[in-house]
Amino acid sequence: MQKMKRSTFVEALLLGGALSINVHAAEDLKPEQVTDLYLKTFINNDVESAKKLNDYLRPAFDNKDALNIAMLEKMGDTIQENMTEEFMRRGAGKTVPELKPAMADFAKALQGAIRRSQCHAVSSTQAQNEYVENSTIATVQYVCKIPNAKIRKADFDMLEKGKKSDAKKMTRILRDATTELKTAPVNKEVRGQYRLYDSEGKKTYWHSGAPGDLLDPIMEGLQPT
Repeated sequence: MQKMKRSTFVEALLLGGALSINVHAAEDLKPEQVTDLYLKTFINNDVESAKKLNDYLRPAFDNKDALNIAMLEKMGDTIQENMTEEFMRRGAGKTVPELKPAMADFAKALQGAIRRSQCHAVSSTQAQNEYVENSTIATVQYVCKIPNAKIRKADFDMLEKGKKSDAKKMTRILRDATTELKTAPVNKEVRGQYRLYDSEGKKTYWHSGAPGDLLDPIMEGLQPT
């Protein structure tokens, strides 16, 4: 099987269109606090955090919601379907169609492993945006504890070849990896950084157009080894 790609997830995570919001009075939040909301929204699929982001950002987005809550609530099913279909179009999935149920279970378990991850921002620095006048970029460092899944790369490499005669073995590989993702302790530490941009106007509202980037260190940490 090819390296697990975060792009499979990003396509479903990025909700498209303008970012949006809904509050009593917009709070002044530090870059770390805003990043924590993005992490909970896009890593843990936490709808309440998405609503808080919408509330916070609304004044910066013409009183429109930045995030599509309805799509966020369906995100899990969308990711699972996309990842399974991508697998079935190439490699072992294309050659051995009976692998589809096992792959669907693996995709669901991978989602669950991501959602079980525990992430938080730890620090940030700010610098002038060299491409936009009077604009500031905040670079936020964050740390995650993710499932310490033991998945063998040698086993997953077999899924690239997709030999019909290995159908039972490949099914077992997927089933074992699914179990590992579900049961692995959440104690493996990974680190990442995330960029936020300030809004135009007198008051600063930190925001990002690339929440899928948050997945990079987690997906890298879950790779077979």
